[in-house]
Amino acid sequence: MINTISKFIVFAFEYWLAEEVIDSGIYALSYFRGHPNLELVFVMMMMPFTLNTCQYWIQDNFLKGTDFIEKQKQDKKAND
Repeated sequence: MINTISKFIVFAFEYWLAEEVIDSGIYALSYFRGHPNLELVFVMMMMPFTLNTCQYWIQDNFLKGTDFIEKQKQDKKAND
């Protein structure tokens, strides 16, 4: 469920910021102009790895909860 929600949020941001995403993509690939193999490695390996790592890190922190949630759980156990 969390993965579906995160994909929808990413889609919404990409749709909302389409022009900026396109401009940043053109800027990032400008470093590899004339080297199509490096562009391919960047687009197909480096960026997905980086973005998936960030996504999983954020989801993991969200699923772990916060100190506030942990305190609420402990208070509830103490009251039971």
